[in-house]
Parts: sequence; structure tokens; C-alpha cells
Amino acid sequence: MNTLPSAAPGVAEARVRAAGTLPWRRRKDRLEVLLVHRPHHRDWSWPKGKLDPGEEWAAAAVRETFEETGLKVRLGRPLPLSVHSLPPDTGGSGGRRGAHRRKEVRYWAAEVVGGDGRLENEIDDVRWVTPSRAQRLATYRRDLEQLRTLTASPVLTRSVGIVRHAHAVSRKRYDGDDDRLRPLDPPGEARAHDLAPLLDAYGFTRIVSSPSVRCARTIEPYLETTDDTVEVVWCPELSEEGFEARPGDLSSIVDAALAGSDPVLFGSHGPVLRPLLKEIRRRHRTPGRETKRVLDALARDNLAKGELVVLHIGTGSTPSILAVERHRPEGRSRS
Repeated sequence: MNTLPSAAPGVAEARVRAAGTLPWRRRKDRLEVLLVHRPHHRDWSWPKGKLDPGEEWAAAAVRETFEETGLKVRLGRPLPLSVHSLPPDTGGSGGRRGAHRRKEVRYWAAEVVGGDGRLENEIDDVRWVTPSRAQRLATYRRDLEQLRTLTASPVLTRSVGIVRHAHAVSRKRYDGDDDRLRPLDPPGEARAHDLAPLLDAYGFTRIVSSPSVRCARTIEPYLETTDDTVEVVWCPELSEEGFEARPGDLSSIVDAALAGSDPVLFGSHGPVLRPLLKEIRRRHRTPGRETKRVLDALARDNLAKGELVVLHIGTGSTPSILAVERHRPEGRSRS
């Protein structure tokens, strides 16, 4: 990660938040990455752009990539953060005049899965090039850190997500007799809608979820944005009641859900999530110290309501959990 000193005491400093991707593809077994040309800046760099108010980093990365390149991408593992200084604000961007600015850009590896490649937003050219050519073409040396990470590790990974249902009406205030029918409350409904573009960023094509209403409503806004290619399996054993009655069934459920290589999302409840995560970890190695630290924290603290965790898993003969991301309801992501 690139780091910069903070502004001197008493000097205003603004943070500019942006997100982007390193789109990649394979042509004739050769890896190629995509660089974009911005005529206004006269530079070659990775597609990226500023976050909209309230937008999640990962959702912004996919949106900006599509707006700049016309390509639909599916996020893979996160890449190193880029932090660099910008000229003092002139006031035209809405910031405080004269404020020191620090730009923070979060990147992901991104597999191209669709789009027509039509250029429409501030970009006049794109180039698919080999990594060695990208090293020579990229304008900024700081962009090479993301490229080195991409090429030094498995490019293709599988996303396995776990989402805890969003905030629901409390049991004390719920009038019904069947707790499985307890709905989301208004903040929970809002979080469910916020999750839709985030889930879309990882392109989950298979969902295995508790059928309880609060779980179903959490993923329903995402399902409304997808086509019929998304497979949904309503699994009673992932409900609180089903897991309590038959906890031993969880192992076979995880085996079945992880069969194949498509991105898969689990939806469940607080009491089920630690055992679920333990089953997933038991099937994969965890080579990185930071990845293990995040997984241990999850095993200790559990997910917040409405939180999404994404595990990025290698696709080799002995797949490993290579990175973990936490996307919390407040919009703060932790990798």
C-alpha cells in the first residue's frame, strides 16, 4: 500500500474516494489487461472513478468500469490500495478552497463477462495488452503495484459470499406466531436495497439461503436485478430452527453448495454463521497472515446484521482462501 504523511496540524485535508478495476481476459492462453486513455489528462491508467454519495466501493468499481469501457465485469480478489496527493482544492469541486487533498483508490481484479465495449465517458481509447506491455504503457508508476499483485497470484478466483439477514422487526414487537415469517424493518429494507449492487459486483450466480422471510427479503432486491441464470436454493437447514434441529446436516449442505466453480452466496442467521464459516474454512487452506486474522475475527465477533463477507478462493487442485472482504451496513468495507 502507498502511504503519505498527513497534512500538518491545523491544515485542512480532504479525502477523495475512488474505486476501479484491472480488467483481464485470456486470448489464446495469453493473459491481457485493459488500460484506458483519458484525453483530458493525457494518460494511460486503469479504469476508475469517484464514489457516488452512499455508494459501496466495490459497486463503484464495477459501475465506473462499465461507464468508462462499456464492459461488464465481475470482481475477483482485491488489489493493493493506491493513495496519492492531489493539488489543493480550488473550490470548483465543492470542497474547501485551499484544502489539501488525498486520493484513495481501491482496486479489484475483474473478469470481463459482458458489454459491448462502447466508449461513452471521458475515455477516447482502450488497449488490451500483455502485462509486460502494460508496464511500459502505464503513465503512473503507482499503477504497477496492482499489476504486480495481479500477475504474482492466481488471476482467476472464485467468490464465496456469506450475508447475514438485514435488521428485522424485533421479536418483542412481532405479532405473528411463526418467527420464520418475521419481516425486515425499514432500515433492514433499505440495507437490502443497498446490497443489490454490491452482490451484483461479485456476480453471484448461485444462492443457497435460509427461506425465512428476513433472509429472503435481504437478497430479493438483488434477484430483481438479475435474469433467470441465477439459481436459488431455499435451504431450511440454514434457518435458525432448521440448524438447531439438525446441525449435522451443515457439512453436506456446504459440500453441495461449493460443488462447481460458480460464485456462490450463502444467506443465513447469526447463530448459523460461525459454524458455516468453520465448514468453509475446513475445506480450504489459508496461507496469508492478514486473511487468517480477518477470518479469526469473524469467528470471534460474527457478522453484523446486513453484513456481506466475500471469500476469494483460488481455483487450483488445493484451493486456498486468498483474501477476505467485509462489507458492513454503514458502508465501511474492511478487507
